Amino acid sequence: MRKTEGRAEKIRELLDEVARLHEQCGRLLGGNVRPGVGKIAKTPPAAAPFNIEAAEARSKIQSFLIQWARVVVVQRRVSAPRCEVSGLAAFLGTHAAWVAGHPAAEAVPDQLASLVARARYAAFPEERPQSIGRCVEPGCGGRLLRRAGSDQEPAQIECSRDPGHVWRSHEWLDLRRRIGQRS
Repeated sequence: MRKTEGRAEKIRELLDEVARLHEQCGRLLGGNVRPGVGKIAKTPPAAAPFNIEAAEARSKIQSFLIQWARVVVVQRRVSAPRCEVSGLAAFLGTHAAWVAGHPAAEAVPDQLASLVARARYAAFPEERPQSIGRCVEPGCGGRLLRRAGSDQEPAQIECSRDPGHVWRSHEWLDLRRRIGQRS
């Protein structure tokens, strides 16, 4: 029972996050809309490039939530929610304990986490890892990736192959020296 309770809580958290990121990706598709700006320009604005990653993330989120809402509606014989992501996420959050106990639900948290990662990647490109080059550790064929920091985690450089190859910001000068020696 504890495992189901933990899964239900994780599902609720991820549903909140996926709904928030779905909205953020939607803002990317709508261009830079600033409230209160109502001037009519003499020339039309240049079209923003279409963000395919944001569109695909939104589509996958909505499809996943619709599938699980359909399972809940059919098997629990309850009324269907509005077919918009915020309504679907709220509906599934209300039924998270039931979903967590469903035989097919073991993978739901991982699937939601994957949707969150995909949407975050689309919504916040500045947080994407930046490739620095090859790992400096002997015999390692991994790539060095710089990850942007956040309020919860400082920026760091890590190896794509070995999770033990990590350099915090205070170690970057030494890492730079090692990269230079290798060249």
